[in-house]
Amino acid sequence: MHAPVVALFLASGRGTRYAQQKPGANKLLEALPDGGIVIERALAPYLAAADEVIAIVPNAETQIMLTLRRAGVRTVIAPDAHLGMGHTLAAGAREALYRFPNLAGVMVGLADMPWLRQETVTSVMNAMRCGELCDAVRVRNAGTFGHPVGFLASQVLSLTTLSGDAGARVLLQSGTLRIRYVDVPDAGCLLDVDRPNDIG
Repeated sequence: MHAPVVALFLASGRGTRYAQQKPGANKLLEALPDGGIVIERALAPYLAAADEVIAIVPNAETQIMLTLRRAGVRTVIAPDAHLGMGHTLAAGAREALYRFPNLAGVMVGLADMPWLRQETVTSVMNAMRCGELCDAVRVRNAGTFGHPVGFLASQVLSLTTLSGDAGARVLLQSGTLRIRYVDVPDAGCLLDVDRPNDIG
């Protein structure tokens, strides 16, 4: 089997802005007008396209964990997720290296992006496997960067040291990475659920 590309599916955000406008709601469990719930729809393209998926959650919250387990997704708990996305991403990268030491790289995806198309995930996968020398792959729609973001194997160890709320931006903006850009006709790679009005 070829070296896997592992999707790190970040499902540990607190959804504070959403909950401020809809007290008690978890945006990842909210129903979408055209069917399904946010986290299931956001997960689907990664399940269909990635070789492996690891979901990172802040705790063993029943509904989120049940949803992920029903989907057959491997999960890892990041107890310090409240300190920022960097901590969540680091926990996922460590798990990926432990489970798949021969991995080809990881893709970083977000659990609150239910409009992302499978074709976009596949495009990032293909760019990571194309043989062109690069350290990372960034997806763009109409000139704006979105998700997923791909990191080749040489960079995954660097992800394990991240902290704070900047996520992987510190690496992407360092000027030291060779980045390949993939343009896609998919506005869903930019759209997340931040407030109740985003769902409609």
